Amino acid sequence: MAQKAEEAANKRLHEAGQTYTELLAKVVPLHEEIVELKAAADTSKTRITTLEERCVSQEVNLGKVEG
Repeated sequence: MAQKAEEAANKRLHEAGQTYTELLAKVVPLHEEIVELKAAADTSKTRITTLEERCVSQEVNLGKVEG
């Protein structure tokens, strides 16, 4: 009786380990994608800031030319 309980417990432990491994295999690529997306977002923010600064400079220059 105790041996059957131990075998059942080991089977459940093995199944849980397999489930954990499968989930981990899904999480790791998602984590990598998140890191890549964060880097792309940072790059986009930098580009937006640069473009905003250029627009302000152009507005100032245009104001000087019109004035």
